[in-house]
Amino acid sequence: MTMRLFRIALIVLGFVGIGVALSSAPRARAQEDPANADGTKEGDAPAGPEPEFRNDKAAESYREGLELYAKGEFKDAQSAFKRASSGAKDAESRKIVQGWAKAAQYRPSLEKVADLVAAKRFNDATALLTRLQKELDGTPGMERWNELATKIEQEVYETLESFELVSARYSEKFGKTFVADPALVFRGERCLRWQNTADLKAGVLKVERVPKDWREIEAVEIWVNTPTPLPIEAVIITERDAQKATGGLPSTPARGGAQAGKEIVTSLMDSVNVPAQKGRWQRVFLPVAQFKEQGDPSLAAVKEFRIQIQAGRKYDFLVDEIRLKKKDAAAKGGAAAR
Repeated sequence: MTMRLFRIALIVLGFVGIGVALSSAPRARAQEDPANADGTKEGDAPAGPEPEFRNDKAAESYREGLELYAKGEFKDAQSAFKRASSGAKDAESRKIVQGWAKAAQYRPSLEKVADLVAAKRFNDATALLTRLQKELDGTPGMERWNELATKIEQEVYETLESFELVSARYSEKFGKTFVADPALVFRGERCLRWQNTADLKAGVLKVERVPKDWREIEAVEIWVNTPTPLPIEAVIITERDAQKATGGLPSTPARGGAQAGKEIVTSLMDSVNVPAQKGRWQRVFLPVAQFKEQGDPSLAAVKEFRIQIQAGRKYDFLVDEIRLKKKDAAAKGGAAAR
């Protein structure tokens, strides 16, 4: 299974509840070439070795199958590839042709995935795409599969922090250093190493550049790599209009970075225990609906997101790719806005 395939499988694992999923290796975003040299899209023409045939009739059936596939006539293309397969010269040629036959057979199902994505039914789209992986792996149909996997990821997720840009906001003084070792980085060129300080004070990682409105957000997703059990807390910090006192004045002055006339409110999630998995990246899935409210927060006015570790603990782990997962259209009807 490729890393991209594994990524989609991991997305499915965390759709419900608090989840921790594992990845056995760092992942790299594949470079995608939008077109072949002749201008056709990837998947419209075979890439790699061409099959050989025992007779002209089988070769013609193969060419016919390619033409029908390119036109979107997948059922007829599948029939043509099956005819061509019977005249393949050797086992390798037969495997290539049968791969095209499978690609044609399951292409309508892939287009159903595209329809589900367009309807923002991401859970259903991902579940179907994951089932199709077993059938299409190693066939030309994976070109379209990968396009849809990328589309789902772009539609579903919004990255809050990737740690690609070295920033003074993450200081070695507070136990944070950037890592650029490809063998350690989860995605891209860098991740962040986070260690306890010598005095074992509480650790805080602040993400300040966040979208204001989280009412359509299902969960926060964080990727970590820890050799020891790691209890973390996630905090959503929101703003609201300062409460009025009897005399018509704000009851408290603006504090904690709030704008004038505003006050800070938090929505805190209890500690989540991330199990030790040395050398393996884990996804921590934090549903927003399960965050415990403090101070009547509003998800329409989010100011900041934080990861916290309590004082007195020793830890040394890697963190990467903090992002938001948007709600599925099918789940929005029963969700209560805050």
